[in-house]
Amino acid sequence: MKISIIIPIFNSEKYLKECINSVLQQDYTDFEIILINDGSSDNSVAICEEYVKNYKNIKLYSQKNQGVSSARNLGLNKAKGKYIFFLDSDDVMCSNMLSSIDTYLNNNIDLLVGNIIHWNTKRHREYIETNTKFVTDFNNIYDICEAYALKEYQIPWNPYQSIWKKEIIVANNVYFDTKLTVGEDCDFFFNFIKYVKKLKVLNINFVKHRVDTTGSLVKRKTYQNIFSQLIVFNKLITVFSNNDILKKYFTDKYVSTMFQIELLSERKDKERCYRYVYQNINNLDYINTKIPKYLIFSKLRKIIGVKRSVKVFNTLRTVDHHLKSRAL
Repeated sequence: MKISIIIPIFNSEKYLKECINSVLQQDYTDFEIILINDGSSDNSVAICEEYVKNYKNIKLYSQKNQGVSSARNLGLNKAKGKYIFFLDSDDVMCSNMLSSIDTYLNNNIDLLVGNIIHWNTKRHREYIETNTKFVTDFNNIYDICEAYALKEYQIPWNPYQSIWKKEIIVANNVYFDTKLTVGEDCDFFFNFIKYVKKLKVLNINFVKHRVDTTGSLVKRKTYQNIFSQLIVFNKLITVFSNNDILKKYFTDKYVSTMFQIELLSERKDKERCYRYVYQNINNLDYINTKIPKYLIFSKLRKIIGVKRSVKVFNTLRTVDHHLKSRAL
């Protein structure tokens, strides 16, 4: 078995058939589909069971609702393929994707990175947010990360943007952190790439990623989401303390997340987040000279403190955005 395609499922009945069919319609057969039901309460399980009856290469496993990280980890433990591909249950695999990458997998690659098509079905619009073609000649994963960081693009850490060698995951115990509600994909990516020796970046579309799904977990400004991102970005600031490009990149991510604390409704949640910020206050010292767009905030916090400065800075940004909108 060459490829195991892991699909975590939670109340996905609206999109699930389209997702699974996009894999079954590939002009390639050396794969298995592992469906992980993460405590769905809708018709998702019945849909999965029908596919399992009709296809020998589809397996279904169920667990109580524990989140996408736990579901992916279960899928990893059940997978028999040499390579892993993660597919979200509301996305679809691009046509002929598997056959287009097979040659590279035959070369015993550790990591294969491709494009994501961002897919807004309500507006009937498809676009590639960051095309990989500017790094297809790179052969070092950290050089690729720096190239993305310098352009202020998101580094390609989405699980469905890569083909991952399972041997690396198992041998080095690289799994998704179930304590994180957001940023677990970023954390997984950087834990994995420490062991990558052979990689290839392709200008090939892997997945059509639906961006108009209602209630997206990433879009919710909850305590768990904001705190998870603070943890992940703080960790990576430390990891790349001697790499100015990546340290600046993740400090920017960290500070941007910090500004979202004021969007929380519960005072106790705000306080818990701010306590974490104060415990890692050195992160804010770095922005004084390295990230000019936060210069006003840096000066303010020395006068009135972090919390009050965040409120003021958010107000200034809101006013600026409003004025620009009116000007247009």
